[in-house]
Amino acid sequence: MAKALWDMKPVRRRDGPCREVQLHGDEIDLARWPVQHCWPGDVGPLITWGLVVTRGPQTIERPRLRQNIGIYRQQVIGPREVIMRWLAHRGGALDFRDFAKANPGGHIPTAEPGFEGRSAHGVPVKAINGYLHALEGPFGDHTGYYNEQDWFPVFRIDRLTHRRDPVYHSTYTGKPPDEPAVLGVALNEVFVPILQKQFPEI
Repeated sequence: MAKALWDMKPVRRRDGPCREVQLHGDEIDLARWPVQHCWPGDVGPLITWGLVVTRGPQTIERPRLRQNIGIYRQQVIGPREVIMRWLAHRGGALDFRDFAKANPGGHIPTAEPGFEGRSAHGVPVKAINGYLHALEGPFGDHTGYYNEQDWFPVFRIDRLTHRRDPVYHSTYTGKPPDEPAVLGVALNEVFVPILQKQFPEI
């Protein structure tokens, strides 16, 4: 086990296959990617395995020193615009909240107070606290039902890099047994014995 963990140690490189193709700004078109429309009642295409790394601002009075990594679903609402479904109590949402307070009108799409409109794909958008939000969902969820719609921040993708022969990683969410449920069981088999060494009560 120790050797396997050691083999996973990161190695710093100047470049890598993931940067063989670099797209900027309007060169990006998410319609060129096989973004799934998973269930008949889903409102649109959904990036289901979006690995998102966030870190809140470090210049505020009490910064969060940790870095957050999470898988957040992202509804595609334009050629390079997505809705980031951050539930308020999750790490990404907390980082976004801190960022928005520290950087009013910062890098994320902003909107004038009172603004309302539609995205390139016809999704309702509006200003919330100075930032552009869109009405996300409904999408089929792990409960076996479609979740309620709600307003979440809009992100515009400014740079997209990939290898020349990219692999698009995706999944779908539905009632177990589905892929995420099976992955969860597999991860339990790997991590529970490690955790039990630290916390015998598990």
